[in-house]
Amino acid sequence: MKKSQIWSFDFVISVVIFIIVVITLLFTLEYTSTQANEHVNINRMERTALLISDSLIRSPGVPESWNISTVEIIGLAKEENVLNETKVAFLLNLTNEQIKTLLGIEAYNFYIELRNSNNETLEVDGKPIIKGDYPSNAHFVIPVERVVLFGNTISKLLLILWI
Repeated sequence: MKKSQIWSFDFVISVVIFIIVVITLLFTLEYTSTQANEHVNINRMERTALLISDSLIRSPGVPESWNISTVEIIGLAKEENVLNETKVAFLLNLTNEQIKTLLGIEAYNFYIELRNSNNETLEVDGKPIIKGDYPSNAHFVIPVERVVLFGNTISKLLLILWI
């Protein structure tokens, strides 16, 4: 009778250890999977932010002489890395939702700001050149800063994508 009890006790201990190991492996697998997905999302956001910033500072947009009612693709360049003040003013008059749609970033929030070399926000037509929402309580934040020429002044275009 004692042998039977010892065997069942050993069996219960083995099952408990097995369950603990399996649960630990499942949690580890879930954590690793989550980390991999976050890494993929960050890489995707980085590529998107770089592509958008390139498009904004290197392309005049579509059509080339776009305005608020005709814009199909936003581009702010007169020539590569030289921004057109009129197009920057048009950008400020678009809604955030219009900008997200035109840039193809509906899944992300964005923030665009143009600063001078002293990190002061530049203005066009008396309005600060800021568009979008600054990241707050964000899970992922991808900033891209590009050097441009705006109104004969060396400036920085800051683009932040965030979720």
